[in-house]
Amino acid sequence: TSARVEVRREPKLLIASVTDDGEGFDVAQAFDQGALGLIGMSERASYIGGSVEIRSRRGTGTTVQITFPVRETAHG
Repeated sequence: TSARVEVRREPKLLIASVTDDGEGFDVAQAFDQGALGLIGMSERASYIGGSVEIRSRRGTGTTVQITFPVRETAHG
């Protein structure tokens, strides 16, 4: 029924996470069954040196956290 989006910057990293209070699912089983959306997120993040972490269980909702490298600029 609800979701929370968080974005934070750390030195050389941008971390975004989405957490919901949905039904949840078995992450390993979803990957084993070829969940294209989850696989696609992981592949796209890896193209730019990032990573995706998915935490979920039935009955507890889901959190998807994506971490991307960012370049340091003169402005921080």
